[in-house]
Amino acid sequence: MLGCDGQLMRLDGKKAELLRLHNEERAERGAPALCAHPQLEAAAQGHAEDMLKRGFYEHVTPEGMDPGQRISRTGYPYATYGENNNRVWGDFAGEPSRQELREAVESWMDSPGHRKTLLNPALREVGFGITTGRYAPERGTTTMYAADFGTRR
Repeated sequence: MLGCDGQLMRLDGKKAELLRLHNEERAERGAPALCAHPQLEAAAQGHAEDMLKRGFYEHVTPEGMDPGQRISRTGYPYATYGENNNRVWGDFAGEPSRQELREAVESWMDSPGHRKTLLNPALREVGFGITTGRYAPERGTTTMYAADFGTRR
């Protein structure tokens, strides 16, 4: 898959599907397509893993690091950014299905703040983080999602 700078970027099937679903929602509403950016992916994946591992579910880490700080740490020079997080838990094992990925995007679209971020035409690049495992506050298995959006300076 081509990344934001025309470079080849490898996205696993789940992240490629999330990108497709995001762009489908944006196209239906006249917003420009997103492209995948590796630095935003690194920020999002790190945040999803951190939330799962340490049992928190917030945009700001327990130490007070916000999405902009996490994105900056990857070297991404943002002019503007946004973040959507989601979690799904239950008695399932393995990777999220296409239907579960669709449900994650639908839940963002059903939330006014998340919808605004997902459809924001000023945000042109995105990276996704997805991780599945044990999340201390809940029983069963949890899939944690993070989507970090940005536009470079």
